[in-house]
Amino acid sequence: MPPPTAPHAAPALQHQPASRPVQYPKEILWSLADAKLDEDVASSEGNMSRLSMGRVLRHPNGDSVSTGEYHAIKATAHAIAYDLNQLPIPHGRSHLGGTRTLRFYKSNMVADWNAAVARAESEQELLALCSAHWKAEHVLQAALQAAHESNKTKTNGSAISKRSRSNSAATSGSSKRPRSDSITNHAKAKLHIRVPEPLRDETDESPQPPPSTSTAKSMMATTKFTFTPTAKNLPTLLPTLVDSSPWIDITSSEHPDVTDAVDLLHALNANQAFMVGEPSSIFSAFLERVESATPVLTEEADENDSPEMWGHTQFAGGSMTCTSVLDTWASIGSSSFTYRLIAAALTTCRVSRWLCKRQLVPASTPVFYLSDNYLGEVCRLLWAAWKSAGGPIAKGKEKAASHLNMNQPQDTESASADSALRTALEGWYVPELRKWITEHKLTTLGTKKAALVDAICNGMDTQKPSLEVAPTGSEKRGKKTPSPT
Repeated sequence: MPPPTAPHAAPALQHQPASRPVQYPKEILWSLADAKLDEDVASSEGNMSRLSMGRVLRHPNGDSVSTGEYHAIKATAHAIAYDLNQLPIPHGRSHLGGTRTLRFYKSNMVADWNAAVARAESEQELLALCSAHWKAEHVLQAALQAAHESNKTKTNGSAISKRSRSNSAATSGSSKRPRSDSITNHAKAKLHIRVPEPLRDETDESPQPPPSTSTAKSMMATTKFTFTPTAKNLPTLLPTLVDSSPWIDITSSEHPDVTDAVDLLHALNANQAFMVGEPSSIFSAFLERVESATPVLTEEADENDSPEMWGHTQFAGGSMTCTSVLDTWASIGSSSFTYRLIAAALTTCRVSRWLCKRQLVPASTPVFYLSDNYLGEVCRLLWAAWKSAGGPIAKGKEKAASHLNMNQPQDTESASADSALRTALEGWYVPELRKWITEHKLTTLGTKKAALVDAICNGMDTQKPSLEVAPTGSEKRGKKTPSPT
């Protein structure tokens, strides 16, 4: 077998100037020194010198990246690190089984490392907004370290698994069953749960080809994403057909932050005949890839198909990405295909959670599921394409909102209290603001101090500190809080 080679042709490495170009604000954190001096990046209760790349990476205007954007950047770094680790070590540079780190690649495989950095900056352009490629190198270094830790865990688990299989083989004699079926059935029975799979009509025993311009309701039958508890060893039953109403309930309950999905489904349900046509060939291939994706239930699964990363290959593999495919409504075709893609995205989210639960050596609950980010991105792009094409929006939503705004009197007393609270919070340190947000389950759109203050001020009354409590955050450290004017 020939040695593995890099699967992607990396672009040439583009060098940036050492000094920050004038078109970028200082918040872009052009140099590593800038990042270490930035208050929002350096402020950490655990380690003041450790950089959090989720806070470092910025858009060209200086705004912080969202959590979803950062997870996508990390996913790209993990994919590149995986490809790097598959490359053979050059002759005469024996690694003696050591860790493949940034230092190793820069010392022994410089060309491959430069190609990896160039690829990272090409696929995630925000990584290129710095001098000396330090942002790309930092995320790749973290990905290499994560891969090393994962390999150690797999090695330890594999040794235990081999001893277990050896003992089992000694008692079972020569009769053997396929390992993959055994593992899969054991995991399913243990969880009393079924993997989402394509639906078929109960009255038709033959596989159904994908319809073209059928009605939206008939298209809904092509994908199933409900989990039905089953008793051990009972035959798998087909689920009941889900229509668009449960989809809205499922999205609202399981993914309440994906508001574009609910708005889009309401609009689709009321206007199923809007611009019905055939999808583009690239959309059809993209939809087929997402719908037909099947997890690899073995220890040899690609890192991009790991439980918490499940969905990355389907939604961002190769040249077919969400952004390149879901560009216009004409490319999508009709509401029928939109229903199918949303159903497939919801299925991907549930499969990711199922995979995390069924791991042979269960790990801690993931901090995030990458599939959730892709669900949000898919719904955002579908909703944008619908509106750009002139798709009708659910009646009364904008009118009702404007009516409420016009008829709501301005509460001057409340506005004064909010102003006083904001002034008091300005005296808090960033770690104190983050701690309050975490304890009171608030959401924030950024990591800068101003965004944290906004998150607290925009919360419900029960999530805000009282005017008596608010000043204490700074007074404990002796910092004076400016009095409201």
